[in-house]
Amino acid sequence: MIVDVLVKRLREFFKEERQLEYAEGSYGITSLLNCRKKAELRKQYSDIKVENVEIDNGFMFEFFVKKVLQDIIPESLFFPEFTFVVPFEDILVQPHIDVVLFGKQSIYSIEVKSVKKVEFEKLPREDVLTHDLVMNYSPKLPAKYIKQAQLQKFFLSKHLKGKKIIQLLLVSCLAVSGNNSKRVFLEYLVDDISEEEVKRHIAKWKTTYPLEPYECDYCMYAPYCSIMKKEVEQCF
Repeated sequence: MIVDVLVKRLREFFKEERQLEYAEGSYGITSLLNCRKKAELRKQYSDIKVENVEIDNGFMFEFFVKKVLQDIIPESLFFPEFTFVVPFEDILVQPHIDVVLFGKQSIYSIEVKSVKKVEFEKLPREDVLTHDLVMNYSPKLPAKYIKQAQLQKFFLSKHLKGKKIIQLLLVSCLAVSGNNSKRVFLEYLVDDISEEEVKRHIAKWKTTYPLEPYECDYCMYAPYCSIMKKEVEQCF
């Protein structure tokens, strides 16, 4: 009984904290990393919600990261849920960056992630891995998360022309190496993505349904999707 009430209230709280607004006709970075039909169906069936423990953990970690940074970073330099709109390749892109910090020489763009587990080449000795230590252990972070951060940096660079931007992934995860594991926090410095790569990705996103073959198996909107209905009809 207690856990039911607790989790329900936690989910309501994080839902209130995580209300993202988008300009008319714009797409977020997450939408660009998934099937375009999914983004369209999400708007059409906005009452459908996904709730699971992994999402809850992600929201909790993000909330507390922002809370701590808010306490230690001057208000004039700290921008949580930093958003803007950039026109690109005939679409409007609207990132929502978890945290942006405006330093004197650089702007830090931070994407916060809680990941179930990450394979490491060898198990780290440290519990907290700064970006200069991370590569000593060769973590295999999810490629989609890295691309998400790369796209955020790319569009932030378009928005803040001429500024030096450092893009970080701040990750809480279970580090796994062979039969050994431990929980760690890590800071991952994200490389640039070229404009040509972004254009290729957008072109594929505009024309390929689903964007990746496995997406339909996990999509909550599959029962409402015209693509899926056509595939089912072809089986009979």
